[in-house]
Amino acid sequence: MGLPIDRGPEELKDLPEYFGKEAQKPDLSRYSVKIFAEIVDAPNVSVEEVVKRAYYYKKNGADIIDIGCLPSTDFPHMEDINPDLETGGFYGQYRFFG
Repeated sequence: MGLPIDRGPEELKDLPEYFGKEAQKPDLSRYSVKIFAEIVDAPNVSVEEVVKRAYYYKKNGADIIDIGCLPSTDFPHMEDINPDLETGGFYGQYRFFG
């Protein structure tokens, strides 16, 4: 048919920009939201790196830090992370999930 085909954006929210319009910033003030951040590879990095990433995510707006566990992967330093996060002001703001 000789017609050009363009792939649009992956996210629906990006459609206005795709068509040359101004981006629409969503108003989340009407909602009660919690922002989750996940440290996916926590078993593979040091306690210090987990804590560093947790501070980074908290500084950038995360309400809850998910310390990710990987299937069939040992996590011998999991217990060592708890005291470091709790003394850093993260008590009750993180969880281990795998």
